[in-house]
Amino acid sequence: QLSPYYSQANISALSGSPAGVVVGAGEGDPNISALYANLQDGYTTINPSVNDPRTVDLNSVPIRDTETLGFVVNLTWDIGATTLRYIGGYEDAEVDVEGEDLDRTSRLFDIDTDGKTGGQLEISLLDKGERTSHELQLLSNNDGPLNWVLGAYYYKEDRQLAYWQRDVASANLDSYGDNTDPSAQTIGIINFKPRTLYYQYGDLDAESYAVFADLAYKINDQWSLKGGLRYSYDEKVGQEEQWIATDSGNRFNGAFGPGGHVFVDNDLRTLTDNWEDFSGRLVLEYTPDEDTLMYANISTGYK
Repeated sequence: QLSPYYSQANISALSGSPAGVVVGAGEGDPNISALYANLQDGYTTINPSVNDPRTVDLNSVPIRDTETLGFVVNLTWDIGATTLRYIGGYEDAEVDVEGEDLDRTSRLFDIDTDGKTGGQLEISLLDKGERTSHELQLLSNNDGPLNWVLGAYYYKEDRQLAYWQRDVASANLDSYGDNTDPSAQTIGIINFKPRTLYYQYGDLDAESYAVFADLAYKINDQWSLKGGLRYSYDEKVGQEEQWIATDSGNRFNGAFGPGGHVFVDNDLRTLTDNWEDFSGRLVLEYTPDEDTLMYANISTGYK
């Protein structure tokens, strides 16, 4: 049996908000300045969400693309007194978010008393994942009091997550965007986006192995005994990077001279670990009649 599946969606804030989205009108509520940007920050109108919480005012309209492709396979072979079963699966999923306004307002940052305007901050996000699993079972197929299952399991996942904060109004950041060699700045296969001031990237590779056995013995019509053992081994390798650029021309309103300067800090680390465990269970069941089941269970788990 093969069960494929596929889904794809493109969601825009304009089409997703029943009340609509006002772009670039300016906003501010002087009554809640401690929690929300007020008119002193350069706003000229009241926040439209005060009157209608489903209407928002943004610098840009975010777009979210999602796509998932996968399948599940279930195969069974009868071999005399035993049954061989294979269960497998594969999934490739991606989420891509572009142009999400960082503060979800139409504010331009760093507006000072001299009227200088700073950045328009946007968020981009890319989440990619690929997963594969295989399980093989050998089951007894008889009418006797003893039945059993032997099996092996394997799982592999590769996930990449990239997150950008971009100052789309800062020309000082151009030399740190797509105009440079991205391989010199990032560990991932995902290139920088133009005018990035903060970039975070993570890559996780995970593998799991397991073998297991389970027995069920029917003592008589009322009593039965079940037990199982499982050995598990897991290994994970992760890499993460944080890249920060500070554009003094916008962040400090040119305090470091005309045009400003860009300061860069890059942190990179790799983490590797593995775990293994033996777990099991023992169950005694008592069935005095067809409507009643009583049991005692002892089990250990692993996560």
